[in-house]
Amino acid sequence: MSIEDTHGLILRTTPFSETSLIISFFTRDFGKIGGLLKAARKRDRNFSTSFEPFTVNRIVFYRKRSGLHLVTQCDMDERFDEIRTNILKNSYAAYFMEILDGFSAQEHRDEQLYDIAVTSLHFLALDPDPERAARVFEIKMLKCAGLMPELLNCSGCSKKINGTSKFSMRSGGLVCGSCARSEQAARMISGGAISSIKHMASAQLSDCLSSRFGLAKTVKKELKSLFRAFITFHLEREPKTLKFIDKLARAEAGI
Repeated sequence: MSIEDTHGLILRTTPFSETSLIISFFTRDFGKIGGLLKAARKRDRNFSTSFEPFTVNRIVFYRKRSGLHLVTQCDMDERFDEIRTNILKNSYAAYFMEILDGFSAQEHRDEQLYDIAVTSLHFLALDPDPERAARVFEIKMLKCAGLMPELLNCSGCSKKINGTSKFSMRSGGLVCGSCARSEQAARMISGGAISSIKHMASAQLSDCLSSRFGLAKTVKKELKSLFRAFITFHLEREPKTLKFIDKLARAEAGI
């Protein structure tokens, strides 16, 4: 077994025994890994962390060929307190970790996706509009996962899109009028939504999350519905954290 040293986000934790934990990390150098932390629940001195989701930790572990790796040291680097003191932002951060877990492959290194996740948490902590941060993270993450929607040509027949089009979950992007006739579930999408997705996909992450970039209220609502359906389609389940975010939105609206 080799000894490895890396940084990772905590995706989720599971009690293993009265004293130990199994933690799923998304690491910068090894991708998503599972680790066994013996005596972690006894506040062992080798674990100077609270084991909370979306904390950044430096971890040292014995790497095994298969199964769980043995984590011998776990020290917290970042806790994102600005997120934890805001229930809506905390919920969106949990959503980030849930879909990152869902779309990342085990033991597949992806430094770019790791950096996107950590940077998105930094911006979520400071951004007064967590919905915008969520849309940017969704698009950047889907792009890294090879699931970026096709927006230039018809995802059904590959012809260039001219004029009105619809969005197909099954085909993975825009479909022309001809193909849309055989795609009963295809939905309308506005030109503003298409332009916003293209911008967020191609621009630098920092530019997408800067105060200069905004989304019209109607476009924001449209993208929220669209990507919820798109992500649910590819995960083959709706992210659990979205139900709680919906509940918070209804409470804020007095519904």
